[in-house]
Amino acid sequence: MNQKKSDSDFQQEQAKEWENSKHFIPSAYLFCAYTASVNFSFYFFLRNSFLFYSVFFIFLSFLLLFISLKKQTLGKSGIIIQILLLLAVIAIPFINHPGIKNSSDVSFNRGTVLSVEKYRYSSKISVINDQQKRCAVFAPSEISINPGDEYVLSGKCSTINSSRSDLFAENFDLTYYYNENDIIIRHQPSHRIRIKQQIEYRIQTLYSPVTASIIKALLLGNQNSVPKETIRNFTRAGILHLLAASGLHVGIAGALPLFILPFIFRNRKAVIIGGSIFILLFLMITDMPVSLVRASVMFFISALFIILDRKNISVNSLFLSGLAIGIISPKEMYSLGFQLSFLATLGIIIFYEYFKTIFSSFKLLSSSLAMTFAAQVFIFPLIVLKLNQVNFTGVLSNIILVPYYSLLLIISAISVIVSSFIQCADKFLSTPVEYLTVFSIRIVNFLSSINGHFQTNNCETILIILFFIPLIPFFIRKIKLNKLIPIIAILLSQLTMFFLLSSNKIRKYENGGVCGSIAIQHDNDVYRLKGTFNQENTPELVKEFLFNDYGNISVEIDQNNPENLYHCKIFMQKVRTTEFHSEYASFSGAFLQLLSLCENEGIKICIKRDNNFLDKSAKSVKFLPMREGRKNARTWAQREKY
Repeated sequence: MNQKKSDSDFQQEQAKEWENSKHFIPSAYLFCAYTASVNFSFYFFLRNSFLFYSVFFIFLSFLLLFISLKKQTLGKSGIIIQILLLLAVIAIPFINHPGIKNSSDVSFNRGTVLSVEKYRYSSKISVINDQQKRCAVFAPSEISINPGDEYVLSGKCSTINSSRSDLFAENFDLTYYYNENDIIIRHQPSHRIRIKQQIEYRIQTLYSPVTASIIKALLLGNQNSVPKETIRNFTRAGILHLLAASGLHVGIAGALPLFILPFIFRNRKAVIIGGSIFILLFLMITDMPVSLVRASVMFFISALFIILDRKNISVNSLFLSGLAIGIISPKEMYSLGFQLSFLATLGIIIFYEYFKTIFSSFKLLSSSLAMTFAAQVFIFPLIVLKLNQVNFTGVLSNIILVPYYSLLLIISAISVIVSSFIQCADKFLSTPVEYLTVFSIRIVNFLSSINGHFQTNNCETILIILFFIPLIPFFIRKIKLNKLIPIIAILLSQLTMFFLLSSNKIRKYENGGVCGSIAIQHDNDVYRLKGTFNQENTPELVKEFLFNDYGNISVEIDQNNPENLYHCKIFMQKVRTTEFHSEYASFSGAFLQLLSLCENEGIKICIKRDNNFLDKSAKSVKFLPMREGRKNARTWAQREKY
């Protein structure tokens, strides 16, 4: 009887949600139409393989438009307005992209820095000149540069080819790679940059390096300083999203003013406006990850509906936020982060109540279980098809650590803010955060060691079918089942997928082997990779050694040509490496960049040479401290050069 009542209530709630959505802009088909237009503009200008996606989203947008018009009672003026909106969103991508220019037609010698996107090993700098032409400059991450600085190029720029659709989507005209002869004319950083730098300085002062890296990821959305091993453990535990500023942060940042401001303002709209301003300030001091921008835009749209005395519809807010992000930065529509964030939110909006009803017997855990499974509905196929991975540890990890990290986020934010004004309380404020963070890392390491993270091993179709079987009652409402049956179906589905993948789980190079021009040897708990890295073997090696735990990895290159050094650096950036071997030192920029990577990551440097320049013994092998290794490599290379 209770089950029937719950099902009925859920159906009424869903019907009410759709009924209310009639009163708002039909954002779903506008979003799909814009996505189709973006894909078609890429196909038109780049001649790249975007036509299929264009056709798919055109069909989807027309289907949603038909459903929307059928459900709404609109007059001629309403239909005309919707058609004009549709034409407007279709035209935007073509207006923004006048076409690809020839590099000989664009003179670009210097410009002003618009923005800097910092990654773990590199930075992407947006530079604009007096003719309003934009150039994407790729530089090492250690280069200090801020928006507002002037950048003088010492080399020639290149046009954007069809493989860099992400740069085309950002309206860049040219690309350029950093040269040591480039000149940076520094200017006073903006207030936003100075505040952000001050917060980062306070975090580094308060906490140990590992804790500081976690707190920076939590508060600012910057994972660049988090150790690679920690990132790997968070990934294997299925909770990497906790280190990315997202809806959790917006919820907390928005909730604090909503608790405080009612004591100052009695007007509900004034409180909502105050909360929106607080979230906007929080957004400005972060690195603006797409998950945080999406959640913030959703909050702003919801706040706007409340201010305008219109009922807020979650699905409508989500699609409007997606449309806004797509118009501001079309490249985000192709980023995996945006797709996962958007689809996870859509799954929560649509399926949360369904899973909440199923797991209602679990009481305190019902909300966490419902949130976790609802978020997985749309992102599971995406992860399986794009990343070829499945994680069974994530359910347990989310139940334990989402509340834990919510508490840690609040306490760490308070400690950073208070310590900025009361510096004598630094130790008192930092100690609890330090212990909580260290303990959380231990929990993550334990959950990672469970080994619930698998590769799909070409079973993608079977896995997707097994995952969606428990959702049949949601789509066929006429079937009345006891709520114990869907729970059993979910357990059987998860266990079947687990045993299917665990039976096929192997480490390809457990006993050594060959991958293209790379020979792999297993020697005393060390896997030694020796040979030439290239664009064929590097992706396969990265995928295998990044996913599976091989322990200590040693890399040895047999020649110092640029291609080998470049792909070797990519491998060492992504896979935890303990040793780097080279036959001889080189003074090339690529070799010195690789040595710089070894310094930053704590990788031992070993230079082998027939000559007696290491320790005056033939064919010597000597491990050097990091900085001494790079310094000596420069000296040896200069000696060879002259």
